Amino acid sequence: MNDFAKVWEKIDAEHADIMVALNRARVIAAESALSAAALVPVYEAVVRKFEGHFASEERALAETRCPDADSHRRQHQVLLIRLLSICQQMRGGQSIEIEQLQLIFQSLLDDAIGADASFRDYLTSATA
Repeated sequence: MNDFAKVWEKIDAEHADIMVALNRARVIAAESALSAAALVPVYEAVVRKFEGHFASEERALAETRCPDADSHRRQHQVLLIRLLSICQQMRGGQSIEIEQLQLIFQSLLDDAIGADASFRDYLTSATA
């Protein structure tokens, strides 16, 4: 396996790790009837996973000299603002709206399928 394939394997593993955390949060949401007290710490932990993943991915973008690195970094910033805003809204309420949970799941999809597709394509073309 070449270095670029290893880079993508690590990124994909981080996506899977975030999905596990999101699924755990979904179970807690169902069990707690969307209680803010139960969910805020869980979702803040999910946001920290996103932050760690984005930092790791941005290092990989720089190391592989990906030409889309700046736009990819901006996409990460937009997603983090969205996630932090949702957590802030959660802190202010007694319960969580299901739409807030859906937006957090959508953030992973936006990153893994949206922003990362061009990076994956770049890594694939670099190995060809």
